[in-house]
Amino acid sequence: MIYDISPLISESLAVFPGDVSFSRSISMAFGQGDHLSLSSVTSTLHIGSHADAPSHYHREGKSIDQSSLSTYLGHCQVIDVSHISGEINLEKMGKPFEIASERVLFKTKSIQNVCVWQDDFSYVSPELVYFLAGKGVKLIGIDTPSMDFSKSKELEAHQAFHQTKVSILEGLVLDNIHPGFYILIALPLKIQGAEASPVRAVLLDESLSILR
Repeated sequence: MIYDISPLISESLAVFPGDVSFSRSISMAFGQGDHLSLSSVTSTLHIGSHADAPSHYHREGKSIDQSSLSTYLGHCQVIDVSHISGEINLEKMGKPFEIASERVLFKTKSIQNVCVWQDDFSYVSPELVYFLAGKGVKLIGIDTPSMDFSKSKELEAHQAFHQTKVSILEGLVLDNIHPGFYILIALPLKIQGAEASPVRAVLLDESLSILR
């Protein structure tokens, strides 16, 4: 089974207030009598399911084209934290809980409608980032627009990601995904110097792939 965990990208998809919304312009179309269809897009790179590069949150961080593709491809663990509101931290999660993959995706179910911006989505604590990094995790994903509180200026969680060199996936759609183990494929585009890239994020049942 293949599970698409990416939202539909359209002009209706919400973006961070003040960021550039997605739009698509039609240059040629069969309905206009043209011999082919042709279009272009304008958008923030942080649209829908996307990978943040370290250069997004640290002046010395690498850009997305310098990021290793192997980070975004392989065995992953989906953890349901939908019972937690606000900050997701070790105390709220409780101990012990098993971490058995290098990639962890948090299912918060805190976004009610991807087409309407909301400030009260769940986010991770720096402590949790450091804890997971200590367990060998190299990528953390979440079904919200950001790893930090929506109005944070210090971006403490993002700075923890920089310190630990753990990679970030945001904007996933995990509502219908059961907790457990999967194969993640979420490759970013090779955009020179960019601080982020949209991804088509999918999960595969472990039985469908030899990737581990």
